[in-house]
Amino acid sequence: MDQTVRPVALITGAAAGIGRATALALARAGYETCATDLDEASLQSLATHAQRLNLRVHVAAADLLQDQQLQAVVDRVGREFGRLDALVHSAGLFPRKSFSESTVEDLDRVMGVNFRAAFRLAALSIPLMTDGGAMIFLTSGSGLLAAVADPMQTEFSLYGASKAALDRWALGIAAELSRLGVTVNTLTPGAFVLTPGVAALGLRETEERPSISAEVVAEAIAWLAGSPPDGPCGQRLSATEFRQSWGPRARG
Repeated sequence: MDQTVRPVALITGAAAGIGRATALALARAGYETCATDLDEASLQSLATHAQRLNLRVHVAAADLLQDQQLQAVVDRVGREFGRLDALVHSAGLFPRKSFSESTVEDLDRVMGVNFRAAFRLAALSIPLMTDGGAMIFLTSGSGLLAAVADPMQTEFSLYGASKAALDRWALGIAAELSRLGVTVNTLTPGAFVLTPGVAALGLRETEERPSISAEVVAEAIAWLAGSPPDGPCGQRLSATEFRQSWGPRARG
């Protein structure tokens, strides 16, 4: 790649947690980083922090449930940079609700942000990935059928269903998009991540629940964003296995 041209990345859910850590990690890696989230105040905090670190982070608030706002964010990337090299969908809703408390509106919101927005962003991004690129979708152990037996997952059925759908869809389109030079993978932290959203639910790290930092997950995402053409594609990867079974200097 021409060293005078910076690669461009778009990250959703960038106001906090894994999304924020990813925006900063990609900016440190030399990307023109476009960060979006519904929380405009936290986005501005991210932009101020990045500026102090002399990192290139551009922010734009958007509601991922609104197609016009999704379109506007991607259009802005195209207008300002003319390309997109990495799409990272980190935004996610995870309401803790029993089935008896859940409504169809809850279903539509969770699926809208966690899955439908991924579909729409991928479709909108492909025309900007003229030199190839990478799509990374954040998934979760909650989407695995094995997680159903975990009592902690009982009230996360909507969230788990959305992540199961995301995995199946993303890995299903990977072969098709690879012919365009675009790699598609899903990434699970593989362990407990204490983000502000998780903390708000009262969940905490325990001895039985191994943890991983948002920064370590972000490091794995940044590597995937710039991985070589023969790197991972069509895989459900775990950040806990980064540098072990996959990634640079992997032992697998």
